[in-house]
Amino acid sequence: MRSLKIKNLRGFRDLNIPKLRQVNFIGGLNSSGKSSLLECIFVFFDRKNVGSFSRLIQFRNLPFDFFQQIHELFYQFNDRIEASIEAESIHGKEKLSFKYTERLPLLQNLNVPAEIIPQQTLQISGQKGLIISGQVDSLKDEMYATGQGNQINGHVVSSNTPRPPRCFIFTALTRNNHAENIKFFSSAIQNGHKDKLLECLRLLRSEIKNIELLQIAGQPVIYVDIGLQRLLPLADLGDGIYFALIIASCLVSNEDSILLLDEFDACIHYSKLESIWNLISKLASQFHVQIFATSHSIESISAAALGFEKNQRLNDFSYIRLDRTDDGVTAEIYEPKEIRQAIEREWEVR
Repeated sequence: MRSLKIKNLRGFRDLNIPKLRQVNFIGGLNSSGKSSLLECIFVFFDRKNVGSFSRLIQFRNLPFDFFQQIHELFYQFNDRIEASIEAESIHGKEKLSFKYTERLPLLQNLNVPAEIIPQQTLQISGQKGLIISGQVDSLKDEMYATGQGNQINGHVVSSNTPRPPRCFIFTALTRNNHAENIKFFSSAIQNGHKDKLLECLRLLRSEIKNIELLQIAGQPVIYVDIGLQRLLPLADLGDGIYFALIIASCLVSNEDSILLLDEFDACIHYSKLESIWNLISKLASQFHVQIFATSHSIESISAAALGFEKNQRLNDFSYIRLDRTDDGVTAEIYEPKEIRQAIEREWEVR
């Protein structure tokens, strides 16, 4: 993703980020839209899923009601205007849009013979709902969604665009998904990247000698060897070290993907942030992963800039500050040299 525009979606009236890099650090005051930006990016890359818009609610652990949340999807509940996410990438111009309608198109407007349209579509046509459109250059997708309560009834009308890159999001709620985390770890080990995982862990605990996946009471658990008589569950060493391992596992086992980190630095001591970002910059470059990370911490912003500078990859890093104004959320992009100058002069950039 090289640029991003979000219009009339959630808290964004008209957000424009004209330049993105491999690793994009996002800052701003509380309620400036940092987490919402990550969520919108996730939905953009999950656009082949007819129910992707519901993730904007599920990420906040809120109860989902189709018709209540459909209106909350739009900026200031204005569902008369299309909501959209646009981006430029190596594939060209890409777009995902949502339109609310009081009456989803009838069968004769689908350009598909009625005898091959499933019963599900018969239930959708003519109802209130969303028209969800995807586009990559001249190729287009279209889906319809309606529902009741916490149920979504959807239908794919056309699917012509290439599948987007895989996208993974880690928030305070999602990063404790044990089953998913074990999959990342197992995949990294199977693909021969154990050395990279150990390198990451040793940045936080130098005495770690090895890591193993053991079955305890029928459940897979990650254990570490720190030179004691017995192995220890990795979780016993704290949230920071566990989370760092999972992030590294996700990076090395999902080449050519998108990684979204919401306040990733909250559980890692500031003295370790520079070395962690140094490693992340190398892994992101090696495995072609684009990263978006949010933070309130000036220490983390400074550490990230230093980490990329030491790897001579400062041009792969950008800092984006979000501000909420009367006209909606705006973005100010700091070029790599500006970040260093701002930090050295103790300017407020968070």
